Amino acid sequence: MNSLSKAFLIIILSIVSLILFVGCDNSNNDDYSYSYIPDFSSKEEESSTLVEKESSSEDDRITISFDSNGGSKIANQKIEAGSIAYKPPIDPKKDGFSFLGWYLNDKKWDFSTTIQENITLVAKWGIPHSISFELDGGKFDAMEKDYYIEGEEYTLPTPTKKGFLFFGWSEGDGEEIYSTITIKSTDKGNKSYKAHWSLLQYTFNEDGTAIASKYSFSTSSASVTIPNTIRCNGIDYTVTEIGEGLFSGIATMLKNNEIIVNGHIMNSFTVFAPRSLIKINKNAFFDCNNVSIMVKSQNIEDLISWADALVVEEGNNHVVDVIKGRRPAIGWSIYG
Repeated sequence: MNSLSKAFLIIILSIVSLILFVGCDNSNNDDYSYSYIPDFSSKEEESSTLVEKESSSEDDRITISFDSNGGSKIANQKIEAGSIAYKPPIDPKKDGFSFLGWYLNDKKWDFSTTIQENITLVAKWGIPHSISFELDGGKFDAMEKDYYIEGEEYTLPTPTKKGFLFFGWSEGDGEEIYSTITIKSTDKGNKSYKAHWSLLQYTFNEDGTAIASKYSFSTSSASVTIPNTIRCNGIDYTVTEIGEGLFSGIATMLKNNEIIVNGHIMNSFTVFAPRSLIKINKNAFFDCNNVSIMVKSQNIEDLISWADALVVEEGNNHVVDVIKGRRPAIGWSIYG
C-alpha cells in the first residue's frame, strides 16, 4: 500500500472514531438506559427473615385446651394472643350426665372474652332429675322439658287455661302456692308441681298489700269475689286496690250478650269487693252501668264510713254515683 492510500485510511478511521465518541456522550440527554444485576444474596437474606418471622408467629400462638372431665374428647385450639376462642360446635357427651358448659376456675366461660395466655377450660356436668306437672286442665303453649339438671337453676314455665288466669304453683302435697318457682342449683331428686287457677290475678307489693290487677273475663260467670286477703309466696297479702281498667271489658260483654250462666243470658254483673278496699283505680269500671259492687260489712254505718273513705279515680262515674251515696240502694249493700 502506497503512502497516499495509508493516509486516506487513517483519515477514514479518524472520522469513524470521532462519530462514535460523540454518539456515546449522553450527558445532556434525558433518555438513558441502565442495566440491573439482581442481588441474590439479599433475596436469600429476605427469604430467611420471612421464614424466621413465620416460625416466630407460630411460636407466639396460645393454646386453648378442653378438659372434658370424663366426657368425650374435644380438640384443643391454637389462637393468636389477644383473640377469642370459638365455642366447640359439638358438646361433649358423658353417660348419665347432662353437659352444663365450659368453666374456668369454677366460673362459666364467656366465649367473647379475649385471651392472652394458655388456658384450660373444664367441662361441668349435672345429673338430670324428672319433673311431673299436674296442670288441672291447663297446658303449656310450647313444649317444655320434663326434667331439671342438678347444679343448674331452672324456673318453672307458666301454663295457660281457657277462661282462667294462672295463679301459681304448689309443690308435691304442699298447700303453699307460689306465683313463680325456681328450682335451685343445689336441689336434688325428682319433683312434682300442681298448677292453680283463678279468675283474678294480683300484683303483690313489698308492704304486704295486693292489687287485683287482671280479670279473665269469663263468659260463664256473672260475678267475681275479691277477697280481703290472698295468700301467695308464703305471705298473707291484704287486697287494697282494684287495678286500672280491671272490669272495663264487662260492659261490652253484657251489651253483646256474651255472659251466659246456666243457659241464661246475663244483663248484669256483680263484684263482691273486700272491706279492705281503699282505692279504685282509673277506668276500673269504665262504662259499667250494669255492674254492682257488694261489700261485706257488719252494719250500715261501717259500710257508709268505708264508702266515704274510698278513693275513686276518674273513669268510674257509675261507681262514684252508687258508692258515694246517691243511689245506695241500687249500687251497694251488705252481704254475708
